[in-house]
Parts: sequence; structure tokens; C-alpha cells
Amino acid sequence: MILYSDNVLNHRPHTYHIENPKRVEIILETLKEHGYDEIFYVDEKVSLREVLTIHDEEYINKLLSLKEFTFLDPDTYFSEGTLEAALTSLKMSEIAFKLSLKEKDLSFALTRPPGHHSGRKGWAGPTLGFCIFNNIAYAVKLAKDYFEKVIIIDFDAHHGNGTEDIFKEDDDIIIIDFHQKGIYPFTGNESYRTKINLPFISAKDDDYIYTYYEIVEPILEYYKPKIIFVSAGFDGYQGDLTDLKLKDFFQFIGYKLSDYPVCAVLEGGYFCGIKQGPIKFLNGYYHDFKERDINPSTYTKEMVNRVKSDILWLE
Repeated sequence: MILYSDNVLNHRPHTYHIENPKRVEIILETLKEHGYDEIFYVDEKVSLREVLTIHDEEYINKLLSLKEFTFLDPDTYFSEGTLEAALTSLKMSEIAFKLSLKEKDLSFALTRPPGHHSGRKGWAGPTLGFCIFNNIAYAVKLAKDYFEKVIIIDFDAHHGNGTEDIFKEDDDIIIIDFHQKGIYPFTGNESYRTKINLPFISAKDDDYIYTYYEIVEPILEYYKPKIIFVSAGFDGYQGDLTDLKLKDFFQFIGYKLSDYPVCAVLEGGYFCGIKQGPIKFLNGYYHDFKERDINPSTYTKEMVNRVKSDILWLE
């Protein structure tokens, strides 16, 4: 099920910015071209009181004080329609969680602005990284009323520092974060307790697939989650925004997660990734992926071994 709202288009820059409404329009157009034309439209918004489950009141009040277009930091703009888009995106995330749990299916919310760089106080790093409210964290907070432990998989090219900030003291939230090392927000190099960071250097599909088998699959087999939450960023697609060279991985992970209900929310992806990544992810979940021999880099093997040694319960 694809969840969408026209409200997310109201978060718009006054001049060109790579995080713009065209992103979700491209996704919708591409999905419909491939037969994914069943769209669940959302018009509701969460209340500001509900946002307090993930963000501090001071941060929310700062956003409420803004009356015209401005930049919150060098990366992140705030427009006249940003608050409506962000509150609607939280509601989409909530509905996606409840739908996926009820239908035992994938629910993919086309949220924007994105969220995984937004921490408890808003800024979890040097900037907000295009984010306003943390969509995946909001859905996970709701899930804690149903489940003792919750698993988040974040495959956006950038470390989800905001999500980690919100849940850093909660060992019942297991975060598995695939990302490129050494780029914004310059965090996520180390793993601790149930926060599993997987930093890659110019990785290809084989590196990510190998790491899934070595790290993610054993965790899922051990915990047997009733639902999996996904921060679905596609900026790691080859030729998009980073040095990552992923293509088949998005179909692979969709395929591997197809045994579970999945609540996914959109994070990054700006150029070819936003057109190619989501359709591969959905095709993997609903169709198939032809598994093959893989040849990961030496760096990836060493990184995986280091993570296993950092997180003793993985060994």
C-alpha cells in the first residue's frame, strides 16, 4: 500500500533545492507506470501535543514562531506550508504502521519533509539535513504500545543521527543503519548496545547484501519481529547523491523483508535514486529477487567483523 497526501507538496523552496515536491511526484508517476496505482490518500494531521512524544517543546515552539519562508540552517528551509506537510507526514507514518500491522503487508508512506536527521531537540547534528519531524521515530513510539522490542532498518545513504538520538537510551529499539562513512552528518562510525551502525566506503550491491546476511538476517531470525520499520532512503543509488553504487540492493532488501509486515517511510533520494529505488524496493517485496554469488570488499568484511566485536550479542 502506498500512502500519499497532497499536503506534502506544500513544503516547497522559493528557489531550487534538491529536496523539493517533485521528488514525490516522480515516485507516484513511476509507481503508476509499473502498476502500483492503489494509493491511500491521507488528509489528517497529528496534533502538536502528539509531536511531543518525539521532540522537545522548545523545538516545536521555535517552528511555530516562524511566520514566513526562512532557512533553519544552511541545508534546511521552512516554508509557509512546511508545518502542514510535516504534521501530515507524521500522520501518514502512523497510518502506515497500523495498516501494515493489520494487513500483514508493506505500507510505504511518501513522507516529506524527510525525518531521520531530526533528533529530540531538532538538531542532532550540524544541520537538520532537510528534516523537520522524525517520521519513523513517531511510528516506532506508537509501536512501543504493542511490542516490547522494535527493529528499525535505515538504508538511506546518510546516518540517521536523529533517530539514534531519540532512541539512544532505549535498548528495546534496535536500529540497524546502513550508510556511507565520512559524509553528513559525520556520525554513525561506531556501534553500541542495540544501535548497530554499518559505515561503508564507496560500497556496491555485494557489500550491502553480504552485510545483510551477516548482520541483519541473524537479528531478524533471533527476534522474529511482528513488524519491521524502514527508513527508506534511495540516495545510495548509483549516480544519485553519494559515492555508493547501489542498484540491486533495493530489490534484494524488499525481497528479504517480504516475510514481514513492513512500515516504510521515505527519507532521501533526489535524482536517479528517487525514480529507480522505490520501484525496485516494491518489486522485491511483491515479486522476487534472483539471488547470486557475491564478492564483498575486504573493507566490508573487516567492518562487519568489527561491528560483531562491538556488539557482543551478535557473535
